[in-house]
Amino acid sequence: MGSGTYIDTASSPTLEEWLKTWLFTYKKNAVRATTFEQYETVLRVHAIPALGDIKVAELKSYEVQLYNQMLENGLSPRSIQLLNVILHGALKQALKCGLVSQNIGLVY
Repeated sequence: MGSGTYIDTASSPTLEEWLKTWLFTYKKNAVRATTFEQYETVLRVHAIPALGDIKVAELKSYEVQLYNQMLENGLSPRSIQLLNVILHGALKQALKCGLVSQNIGLVY
């Protein structure tokens, strides 16, 4: 789906709902148990508290820029990179599912 595709924001899941769906539906059996646990922890501790209430279809790129704030809060660059990879993957799947018109998750 490219930019300009209509997305129904009223029926859009929240980012928390989508991240949980993505994690348990698309990743649980596709990654090692330790990787799954890392993903779940990073999402539960960092992404969901910060962004979970926002509807996926309404998420803006500036809202996923938690990285400077996370560094200031003492998170390691590796943890920040992991969060970035997770968000990018979840939003890539959301694009495939027609929930967003573009993947605003950054890969650094």
